[in-house]
Amino acid sequence: MIKASMQIVVLVMLGVGLVGLGTAQAAPGPSLPGPETYTLIADFGMQSPVTTRLLSMGAPIACMNDVMFANPAFAGAQKTASAGLRWTQTDFDNGPTVSSSLVHVTYPTHANETGFEATLIDVDTRDEGLALPGQYPMGLDMSEDAWVVDYGRRIKPKWLVGLSVLGRERLDFGMSMGGQKLVDYLGKAEYGAQVGAAYEWAPEDYIGLIYSFTKHDVTANIAQMPGPFDISFHASQWAVGASRHVRPDLILLAEWDRGELKDDSVDNVSTAWHFGAEYMMTREWALRAGLADGKLTAGLGYDSARWRFEYAYLRDWNGSDVGQLLGSSNTNSVQAIYRW
Repeated sequence: MIKASMQIVVLVMLGVGLVGLGTAQAAPGPSLPGPETYTLIADFGMQSPVTTRLLSMGAPIACMNDVMFANPAFAGAQKTASAGLRWTQTDFDNGPTVSSSLVHVTYPTHANETGFEATLIDVDTRDEGLALPGQYPMGLDMSEDAWVVDYGRRIKPKWLVGLSVLGRERLDFGMSMGGQKLVDYLGKAEYGAQVGAAYEWAPEDYIGLIYSFTKHDVTANIAQMPGPFDISFHASQWAVGASRHVRPDLILLAEWDRGELKDDSVDNVSTAWHFGAEYMMTREWALRAGLADGKLTAGLGYDSARWRFEYAYLRDWNGSDVGQLLGSSNTNSVQAIYRW
């Protein structure tokens, strides 16, 4: 649930050589990421628990109210209950495919005053080969499973506040070569929470703010080291933005976020801008586009009285975090939502 972004450009040279290949010839050893990469998979999971609609609008997390949301304050703005399934797949040039499935249920205990949301997400890799320039093919295995509960309430006519509690988060990052594991970083959340606020500065338009923090205990296994060792990482994120109906049929938004991941020897910080637009072509059909950290997003949505169906495309999603290791990417996301 926390964007603990890191620069994969800085790789830790472990000097493990070619392990398990059964050859004595000289060859370059692999350059392997350090333990902080345990959280890389979360970029495609709990760091973006928003609708496919918002993914197509630049992937904001703080400033847009929708039936599923990352800012817990919006639980207090819900008028109807909803449930939905989001499926997302990211295909990387360097080999792996990351797939995620997300299920949400939102329930307003008092319409437009108080409400809850529960979100469950599972992320995994397929086609696990990783082809890095100048190195032998490697196996890559990344996964995440997590769930979170949000509560929000309206404290004044235009003010909303909320709290998210992380119930579980398990992250795994592993690389292997020649059938032998080179690294395996298993992170488990010891605790995590997120607070949010939103100000409705015009009808259905918001200025939103969130702050998140998590502590992960990571068990690291590295080839040619005597045994596993444990590290604790602290992750945090700020995000602030605003959305606005410039016309009844056109919404614009802008948002900025800052993520930090640190332990005793690592302090990685990243920032990004998100811009988005939605144009209602008819009462049911919407066309969307945006920029997520300078990369294109786009999508289409259909909204009936009860059902919503969404599609989004993202180019190089989270590319500043993962592009050095995994290469360029194309992401497709679809979602179905039912309201009652």
